Amino acid sequence: LFFNPFNHRVYDYVNGVKDLRKNKVCTVIPAHVSFKEDPARILRGLRVAARLGFQFSSETSTAIRDLSPSIMDIDKPRLAMEMKYMLSYGAAESSIRLLRKYGLLDILLPFQAAYLSDQLKGKSSDRGLMLMNLLANLDKFFSADRPCH
Repeated sequence: LFFNPFNHRVYDYVNGVKDLRKNKVCTVIPAHVSFKEDPARILRGLRVAARLGFQFSSETSTAIRDLSPSIMDIDKPRLAMEMKYMLSYGAAESSIRLLRKYGLLDILLPFQAAYLSDQLKGKSSDRGLMLMNLLANLDKFFSADRPCH
């Protein structure tokens, strides 16, 4: 989407407005191609979905699952930066849920993944778990306009 501030028009060449109205995160080019070109796009997509409460298109969701191991190809400073952005702006709880859902938590934060797996034994939801409650409370303090550095 492109916004022209002079005539107040939004230019939409890829049906982005339609996706926004459906609360969907989609890639502009085929998702597998996009994520192979730059695996950090997987984390950026998760961050957007977590912050806005959006869902992924089925193609994007499949590509994330298929290419999740490729995030280890991201250089460490960039990976740290993406994780910081994901967890610092009031969406840590939802980010952790998405990372778990797509198997990325095991790769990026294995200790926390093991803890959550252990705590979830015999439970149908992560609601009420200490770590998730902590993240939910932190999210109340930090938002996009008041990030945690």
